[in-house]
Amino acid sequence: MEKKYLQKLWIALSVLVSIPFGAVACQPTPAEEIVIQKDLDAVLDEQAQQAAQEPEVSATPAQPYEAPERWEEELELPYLTFHIQADVITPEITQYPVLCVKSRTLTPEDVLKRLAPLFDGAVSYFPDVRVRAEYELELMYARRGIWNPETEEYEPYPGQADEIAALEQLIAEAPDKMTEHSISEFSLPVLPARFHLKYADGSRVELALTSHSLWINYGGDALLQPECWLHEDNEMTGEKGIDQLQNVKISETEALEAAEEAMERYGLRNLGLISAERGRLYDSPARQTVSEGWILTWGRNDCGYLPFDLGTCSDSGGDPNIEYFAPIATEELKIYVDETGVRRLSWEDPWEIAEEPYAENATLLPFDAIQERVRKQLKYEWSWVDSINPYSSLDQNMRDLTLTYCLVPKKDDLGAALLVPAWIGRYKNIADADRPNVVYKTVALNAIDGTRVSPMQRWDSP
Repeated sequence: MEKKYLQKLWIALSVLVSIPFGAVACQPTPAEEIVIQKDLDAVLDEQAQQAAQEPEVSATPAQPYEAPERWEEELELPYLTFHIQADVITPEITQYPVLCVKSRTLTPEDVLKRLAPLFDGAVSYFPDVRVRAEYELELMYARRGIWNPETEEYEPYPGQADEIAALEQLIAEAPDKMTEHSISEFSLPVLPARFHLKYADGSRVELALTSHSLWINYGGDALLQPECWLHEDNEMTGEKGIDQLQNVKISETEALEAAEEAMERYGLRNLGLISAERGRLYDSPARQTVSEGWILTWGRNDCGYLPFDLGTCSDSGGDPNIEYFAPIATEELKIYVDETGVRRLSWEDPWEIAEEPYAENATLLPFDAIQERVRKQLKYEWSWVDSINPYSSLDQNMRDLTLTYCLVPKKDDLGAALLVPAWIGRYKNIADADRPNVVYKTVALNAIDGTRVSPMQRWDSP
């Protein structure tokens, strides 16, 4: 139910932050339309030809990308203002290759080899069978209803009564606990699979494995909640909002050390830290905190590219054409650590990257050209605000602009994507600028040619 609950939550959030896109379809747009995607192959071929004609200057070493540390500007649009107070974040690299990326498919053999340390010392296992407590948690959420962002209340939804009745029947039939088997009987013939391992000291670990993800859970049935979710009152549990968690008994440095040891143990590499935030495991039925610690998030950092936290964003100007999106998601690792060690680990959408770069070193547009493209893109995406819809309260605050990467479709290959350098800027409604629980909207541009790109959003992370 945790996954289903998060889906409903994120859908509600996406409705809140996607007003411009919903209105663009029925409002006039500027005369100069923004190009969504050019022929990137042609751009790269032209750059390669130019590089071949230029004489080599071996005495001049390559230099990092030139950009200021901060961009401050009041961007006046017809009926609102973008208050750009943005940190400009660039990687410390001098070359920007374009990489060919495919989704990596895990096999049972791959998984067992990677997770071998977990099986050391295990004495038994439990095939995953849903028990009564899990259905009771789902029933609690079903009875609450679904969030309506317009009324800012939880409301009944179509089929709610039938869902409640079905859950009540499942609760009546479900076992209190799972059946235990000797570890000597264990096998993993296919994926997906879900089971629990038990150790001599009575401790357990839950594993959920698919061909594109690993989930390791020492935290029981508790929900993982970032601290920012706790700032407002929880109407369902009656819990009052808090400024910050008070019982985190481990430092960020200690949490990182424990997480990095786990990454080494399971062979998780080519990943760079994106964010570290306080969080907790929360037992919703019992309405009590199980653990307080740190939620650490990593993304791929091949060739020195900066990974980016897409979990904080919503694509406000998304294109409905599915061919515009890359066919694979962005690889992500999330680890929760408290004073007892790693309590939860999820690794999703692993990549395979071709050994040879698709392009050795792309030439990037200079920063002043990127600034102009950002201005035009924002004007285009917010063109729905006009004299009929003069929402002055929609003034926006841009926090940062990061030179990172984005996956885009690969020409003539539906199973692959190209990793290209990209600029991603995060912004919020000015009234929500200081509210960490409100996701950012984004402006995202290909750093090579300035065309719009769309970072993959993930709505169903565990």
